[in-house]
Amino acid sequence: MDFRYSITRRIIFLTLFKTALITILMGFSVAANTLSPRPDLLQTKMQWAVLGLICLEYAGVLITAVFIKYWPALLRNFLIILLTVDTLITGALVHFTGGVMSPYYILFLIVIISCAVTLDARPTFYITFLTITLHAFVSAGGYLNLLPNIQGQIVTPENMAKADFARQIAISISAFATVSALSIYLAQRLNTAEVSALQKTRELTMLKIRHRDILNSLNDAIISISQDGLITSINRRGRSMLGTTAKPGANIIDFLPELNTHKAEREVSWHTYLNDTLPVEISFFPARNLAMAGTVYIISIRDRSEIEKMETEMAKQEKLAALGRMSASIAHEIRNPLASISGSLELLRTSISTVEGDENTELFNIVFEEIERLNGIVTEILNYTRKPKLEIRETNVSDLMSNILILLSSDSRWVERKIEVNKFNDIKGYFDENSFKQIIYNLIINAFESSSDAKVKIDVTENENMLLINICDSGPGINPDVVNQIFEPFFTTKNSGTGLGLSIVKKLVESHGGTIDIQSSKSGTCVNLAFPKDFPYPHDHSLLLKS
Repeated sequence: MDFRYSITRRIIFLTLFKTALITILMGFSVAANTLSPRPDLLQTKMQWAVLGLICLEYAGVLITAVFIKYWPALLRNFLIILLTVDTLITGALVHFTGGVMSPYYILFLIVIISCAVTLDARPTFYITFLTITLHAFVSAGGYLNLLPNIQGQIVTPENMAKADFARQIAISISAFATVSALSIYLAQRLNTAEVSALQKTRELTMLKIRHRDILNSLNDAIISISQDGLITSINRRGRSMLGTTAKPGANIIDFLPELNTHKAEREVSWHTYLNDTLPVEISFFPARNLAMAGTVYIISIRDRSEIEKMETEMAKQEKLAALGRMSASIAHEIRNPLASISGSLELLRTSISTVEGDENTELFNIVFEEIERLNGIVTEILNYTRKPKLEIRETNVSDLMSNILILLSSDSRWVERKIEVNKFNDIKGYFDENSFKQIIYNLIINAFESSSDAKVKIDVTENENMLLINICDSGPGINPDVVNQIFEPFFTTKNSGTGLGLSIVKKLVESHGGTIDIQSSKSGTCVNLAFPKDFPYPHDHSLLLKS
């Protein structure tokens, strides 16, 4: 509620009230004159003068309305002029209707009250002084026949005693002064109360808006219902969960039939599926404040989709951690006897005559190849279980990519394979160089191994916050049934290998604060990498090395 709007309402009310009062008083006068045995009074100049004064009052109402609508900034000055004119009109009316004995002197009080309520103290003092002066002048002028009379005018009785006249004047002036002082005091109190009410209303409105915004920003549905089960309020998330038809006035049972069994006078919660697909946790409890506009119960619906994914991922990580610890222990136990076996065979080979091509030589070669393969498997297991030791530095991605391509081109297995790399600007990021090379190298090798003629395309781009690397091949793709298992340790779709390659890649990517995602179809597979452009370890600046 605007304070200026409140003042405007007061002006309109008081103007209409004053006009209605004058109209009623004039109506009584006309009725009295009509019932009088002297019907000629209706033809007097006094009656026409009174009618003219009423018309002026109506004109003042219309002009006030125009100022309120079109010139509100000039309303104060206009009101002072209007109230001055009202005082003069009232003085004329009092003079025409008996002077000091006129019943219409009460209209002076209406003018004073109107000024006090719509304006401040200074204009009210001015109007009060003008009223007292004018009333005394009109009363004395009529009593002493100093003012001209018109046809039909009611005059002060000639036989009225001077003491009675003085007493009547004193009573009127006292009434004007008293009403003026009281009106100013009450108007000030009213203004203070309205300002306070306006402030409280604004605070309440802001509180309601803040409350609504908070509820609408929540990821949980918050619903309040009445004793009859009708929705009294629901936030945005609640409407998205239950549907657009879930709005105040609807029956909550139509959307949550389970409330028939869970409704109680105490807090309860349970897990269920909303629309048979969305896992949710529903909490139901009585409202603590019974003055909440009829609200009796509050319902909270929490989407458990992400929570269940996190729980599944945590269980998976715990399982992988346990598997890693066991693998590391086994790897250590294997590596020591493997080294002893390798050393013993070396000594044995020196004591046995071996000639190139004979059976002993072939057997020793097979044994040492298998020992080397076992040692490689053990090394991969240990690399997977160990926490990577990273030396993070600001690195030019183009230089790293060039080094990787040179390394691949020098490998006889991949000389004839083609790699297409998009042209990208001088992009820099924070990486451990060896780990970055291992990530890209392993992914390209996997792409080559997907098919003998698979082509590899690498796109390197960046946005405001992330460095994006996409490695795509034209191979046969990955079976959709196993895509979700592709990063699990010891899982492989190849005929050989440990199944740790992509697991190690994922671990290295995450150690850089990045993410890895695989999208595969019959036309090929794309591995999408995303790394933060800023240094991903603000808590451990010791990892950051100067370039």
